[in-house]
Amino acid sequence: MAKEVSMIENNEKGRQARKYFIACEKKYMVLLKKEKLLLQYKNLKLNFDSFNYQDYDKTLNSIKAHINNLKRQLVYEKKSIELKISELDKTGLTDTIEAYVQPDGEIAVIQNL
Repeated sequence: MAKEVSMIENNEKGRQARKYFIACEKKYMVLLKKEKLLLQYKNLKLNFDSFNYQDYDKTLNSIKAHINNLKRQLVYEKKSIELKISELDKTGLTDTIEAYVQPDGEIAVIQNL
């Protein structure tokens, strides 16, 4: 009640009281922000400390292995396509052939006669 009365006084003491309580609120807000940041830091540190590097390594290795398998499949597919093209070249019909990749990944070859 004294805070309210002192703040509504229209004199020098009232202005001093208002400035004082405004300064206190600003300090409180700064401390509150610092406390929130500290809490966020502690949560991040806990998450970092509990991070399981072995699971990360396993996942990363699994992804790398999958990528290597895909690369091998692409090399195999490329060789297969090159073989089919060389066989078609022997027939002399390659000028009348179109090839495209279907949505399921299969290669379709159409001969235009």
